Amino acid sequence: GDDSVVLQTASAGYAIAKSPATHILFEANQKLGPIGLVRGKIIGIVREKPFVVIGPGQAVLTLTGKRTERAKDLKVGDELTASVGVEGFDWNKVDNVVGGGPLLVKNGVVSLNPLKEKFGDAFSNARHPRTAIGASKDGDIYMVVVDGRQAMSRGATLAELAEIMVQVGCDKAINLDGGGSSTLVIGGLVLNRPSDGVERAVANGVLLSGELPSSDVQMVLKGSKTVEAGKNSVYTVVDETGQTVADGEVLWAATGNGWIDQSGTLRTLKAGKCTVRALVRGKIVVGEVTIE
Repeated sequence: GDDSVVLQTASAGYAIAKSPATHILFEANQKLGPIGLVRGKIIGIVREKPFVVIGPGQAVLTLTGKRTERAKDLKVGDELTASVGVEGFDWNKVDNVVGGGPLLVKNGVVSLNPLKEKFGDAFSNARHPRTAIGASKDGDIYMVVVDGRQAMSRGATLAELAEIMVQVGCDKAINLDGGGSSTLVIGGLVLNRPSDGVERAVANGVLLSGELPSSDVQMVLKGSKTVEAGKNSVYTVVDETGQTVADGEVLWAATGNGWIDQSGTLRTLKAGKCTVRALVRGKIVVGEVTIE
């Protein structure tokens, strides 16, 4: 942005900024934390270029706008010290961080001001695939994906997403990266239908880890292998003893020309092929369906 100071390490690969900008390249072999000092010898000063490559053991301090005046007397060989800190919360209480915005819910009600947080009208008011994360007063975490840009779901505006987060029980919630990046995966099963048709390569995400349920019992899908276009069909999972697995133990997903809800009801979209998958007791069970 204008009149800013940004510190980038080798993990970023390069520093980028609009002119006027000054990139100060310096040695930085120590680990960079959220709080502390970074020191190193200046090995290069680059002015009026849009980006600078950052090599191993290096960092770049980029100054833009009026802040470039602070670098006018610096030269190669000088020692640079940068102070890094955070404001607004106690960093010692933070385990993990992910960026997002705008805020959707605060104190259990919709609290949405995209323009104040510098999100444009097109981003806020058009329907897109959306991702959000929130928490209830009791500390329950809600991770929500709304599919979009498809026949079965157009997506949601930010206002609609905020209402959804309130409805599921969030006391606070924030919008995360959406569009083709909106993906929800559990145990290797992609639960939603990414708008690109496949999962997109993304820079970060939110990961919850733990042990999945497990079972040595073999299971299969039970249901029609052929369904008429425009019709619905219900599927279940049956174990090797012939017992139907309870709905609460199964997570459903479908790709191709149909989509399936968490009751196991497949809704056909058009003639063609559809693959139905079920995550049950740590295993993914797969079935192929022809839609005629």
